[in-house]
Amino acid sequence: MNCFRAIIPVFLVFCFGTLRAEIVIEVSPDGKLRTIEQAQIIVRKLRQEEPSEPIRVVVGSGTYLISEPLLFGPEDGGMAESSVIYEAAPNARPVISGGKTIGKFTAQADGI
Repeated sequence: MNCFRAIIPVFLVFCFGTLRAEIVIEVSPDGKLRTIEQAQIIVRKLRQEEPSEPIRVVVGSGTYLISEPLLFGPEDGGMAESSVIYEAAPNARPVISGGKTIGKFTAQADGI
């Protein structure tokens, strides 16, 4: 029986010792981080400081206006063992828009 007492802790460490918590960054129009660009800056900084930690960016519902293209490069990615994932929050519908509102627009009779 003493043999099992020694084996069980070793087994638990072997099975669960490699589990790592991921870093979760939440983006929301009403939150602390309000833009995907802000999250991207944080991801880049974390990649330099903690390159082995997986990162998940969770984007909430809302419209995220961009004035220039949102570019992702190698510095934004992860590795097989430490991924970087950008995803919508559960049941969220985020919209990334670079469009501009056209003022004083009226439809013509032919629908144009």
